Amino acid sequence: MSTPFSTLYSKFTTTVTDSVLSALTEADLESILKNYLEQSSYLDFKACQTDLETLTVAEDGFEADLTMEEQLIIVQGMVIAWLENKIQSDNNLKAAISDRDFKLTSRANQLEKNKELLAFYREKQKNIIDSYTADYFDEVY
Repeated sequence: MSTPFSTLYSKFTTTVTDSVLSALTEADLESILKNYLEQSSYLDFKACQTDLETLTVAEDGFEADLTMEEQLIIVQGMVIAWLENKIQSDNNLKAAISDRDFKLTSRANQLEKNKELLAFYREKQKNIIDSYTADYFDEVY
């Protein structure tokens, strides 16, 4: 058994709404989602008990069959990566135009909302990982 990346991509795209991502070609979208997936699984989820570094032959999925909890943690990390990207883009825009002009746009409000969402998803992911890790240690000991 294995867990295809498309399963995780589907869960991600049903979690977020982004007109920029929706406008991308399938190949471009997959490339971006794979970057989010890699960041989430390799950087944010080091406590995973399943080997996330073993990919299927075609590199379109993990060889292991991930549990629903593991999938949720990875998707949460993908959302975090997506939000970090949006915040960075808005910060770059803010630096490129005057502060007054930036505040007159809805981007200023959206930037603050995205920062709040990022904090929420980081805390949510941390809590899920803590629970996941505690469950694993309870099984071992």
